[in-house]
Amino acid sequence: MKQRTTFLLLIALVSTAFFTGCEKDTNITNNIDSNFLPAEQRATEEGWKAYRAQNYQQAVDSFLFAHEANSLWLDAYCGLGWAYGKLDSYEMAYNYFTICMVSDENQLIYKDACAGRSFVNLAMGNYENAILDVQKASMTLINPEYNIWEYSDYVFRHLPEITDMDLTLVMAEAYFMMNAYQQCYQCLLRIDEELEQTYEPEELAMIIEEMKSSI
Repeated sequence: MKQRTTFLLLIALVSTAFFTGCEKDTNITNNIDSNFLPAEQRATEEGWKAYRAQNYQQAVDSFLFAHEANSLWLDAYCGLGWAYGKLDSYEMAYNYFTICMVSDENQLIYKDACAGRSFVNLAMGNYENAILDVQKASMTLINPEYNIWEYSDYVFRHLPEITDMDLTLVMAEAYFMMNAYQQCYQCLLRIDEELEQTYEPEELAMIIEEMKSSI
């Protein structure tokens, strides 16, 4: 009887050790060090982290490292576009966004590049191109013959606060700068469905500035 009890205790101890060991291995698996990621992916993730922290030069350095590690890594080009845009280096941002947009292999990155380039085109005074980029990023062409577009949801993958509403405001401002006040109002109406109709430039300008600080 004593031998049986001892034997059962031994099994219990072995079983406990075994399952504890398994649990420990699972934790290790779930916490794999990011150093095991490819260099370009790791550097790109560090770049977006710096971008979200508003360390834009540091973001540029990380994205450049990713680009050097793999010149085909599209998300690094996209990151360079967004970071250089924040540093007011609009030509550099425009070029990197354009490289990204040449390939539509990854639709998510393509839309992020279109969205980013719309801000850059607006800043550079390329208003018609800003509108086109907004359409590519946050709209769907439903009737090519009559150039009719339909809005679709857009959220920037790396900064979810930037949505299709921000892009609609880019389009509104571009129309305003082109003196297309009716189209400008239609864009603003999408952001605020209760907005009273107005085509007066002074009123539209005030509305645009108010919306910039609220969305």
